[in-house]
Amino acid sequence: MYNALPPPPPPQGYHNPLEVPVEWYVDIPTSLLGGVFGNIPVIQEKTLCSISLVAGGDHVSSWARFVVFGKPIGIHNALLELKRIAPVVEVGYSAETPFPLNRQSPVDDLEDVMPIYHAAWTEFNIKRR
Repeated sequence: MYNALPPPPPPQGYHNPLEVPVEWYVDIPTSLLGGVFGNIPVIQEKTLCSISLVAGGDHVSSWARFVVFGKPIGIHNALLELKRIAPVVEVGYSAETPFPLNRQSPVDDLEDVMPIYHAAWTEFNIKRR
């Protein structure tokens, strides 16, 4: 798992981090891009997030980097949909993180417990109590 940077501070006037759109970067194996691109329009419509290729994805790179832009719950739902199609490596808030070193997706033992894109959601709920 990569060390993701903390989320950017919300714009002044926002008190609910779940309402602040952010960019979240993910890597997907290039060999599976056909299925991903075929499903992006449906995922975008379903989750109200935009999903765009930003790096890699060519015959030279074994990984493609996508940016998912939207609110945290939408990003969560978009990633759930993407993970049904291909293994997804969450890069975090920075597009500058290097691609994974090998062709296999790293396994995250805590992924089902607390994916890192849930950080804003968790923080919001803890402060609300």
